[in-house]
Amino acid sequence: MCNNNPRCAEPAQGGGGDDDEQRRQYEAQPSEDEQRRQYEALLAAAGSAPVAEEEVRTAQAPTQLGEDEQRQQFEMLLAAASRDDEPTSDETKRGLEALLMGKRFVEDPAEGFVPSIATEFTVAHLPPLHRIFRSKNSVMTMDYRPDRINIWLDKEGRCAEITWV
Repeated sequence: MCNNNPRCAEPAQGGGGDDDEQRRQYEAQPSEDEQRRQYEALLAAAGSAPVAEEEVRTAQAPTQLGEDEQRQQFEMLLAAASRDDEPTSDETKRGLEALLMGKRFVEDPAEGFVPSIATEFTVAHLPPLHRIFRSKNSVMTMDYRPDRINIWLDKEGRCAEITWV
C-alpha cells in the first residue's frame, strides 16, 4: 500500500478511473494514416485534390525583403506614424485655453443642441487629438504627444486645467 504517496504507482481504490478514461480516449483517436484517409475523402467529396506537404511548406515560408523594400516599408511606417506635419502653435493653444477654461463640458448633446458659447463646450470644439479627464485620479498613458490637449474637469464638469502632452 502506498499510504497516500503521490509518487506511488499503485492505483487508487476504484481502479484509477481517470487514467483508464484518458487511455481509452487516446486509443480511440484515429491513426495518422486514418486521419490522412479522412482528409483525402473530404477533399474528394469537395471536388478538390490533396495538397502535397512540399507545397504547404513552400506556401508558409516567410518572404525575405531586400534592403530597398525594407527601407521603403520603414519610410511608409514613419509617414503613417506622423499624421500632423505642423505642431500646434502657441497662439492656437492660448486660443483654446481661453475658449475652454471655466466652461462646462457637455458630453452627449441632444440632436440640434447648440451650446452657449459663453458657458459650455462639446467635443466639436476640440482638436482631433484630445483627452478628457473627470478627476485628478484618472489613469492615462504616458506617451508623449505635444499636439494632444488634455482637459481636466472639476466635480461640476467645468474645465479646470488644460495640459498639452
